[in-house]
Amino acid sequence: MKKLRAKTVRHGMYHTRQYAIWGGMKRRCYNTKDVSYHKYGAKGIVMCDEWKDAFLGFWNDMEDTYFEEAQIDRLDGSKGYFKENCRWATLKEQASNKSSVKIYEHNGKKMHATDWEKELGFKKGTLRARLRNGWSTEKALTTPLHSLIVKE
Repeated sequence: MKKLRAKTVRHGMYHTRQYAIWGGMKRRCYNTKDVSYHKYGAKGIVMCDEWKDAFLGFWNDMEDTYFEEAQIDRLDGSKGYFKENCRWATLKEQASNKSSVKIYEHNGKKMHATDWEKELGFKKGTLRARLRNGWSTEKALTTPLHSLIVKE
């Protein structure tokens, strides 16, 4: 007897960047030999059934917001890959969404140290150095650089 094969849906996107991103998600979640599996699948990060079972399920949900150079990013890193938890992001946006990145809030605005330094005109590392030296977030963000110079 012949084995019946499931019908394969042709989408014409097999050799695209988007398909590679989908394949990468699937490997991280389900392939125990993938180098990143320990950070994803081993921690219970999975894909929703619609995405796991077919590329088109993923692409139908995410196509409208895709842009070149986009990376898939989970809004909540403790949850899996599904439409409500994913977005397309730049590398910078994605790097800012890591659990290791500290966000500082001042006057209702939230940013990480690098963006605060750019906005305030500080040299790179100034804000982190101030905070490491025990400054409050408020003082570190509001003390101008020139006020620290002692005039004689």
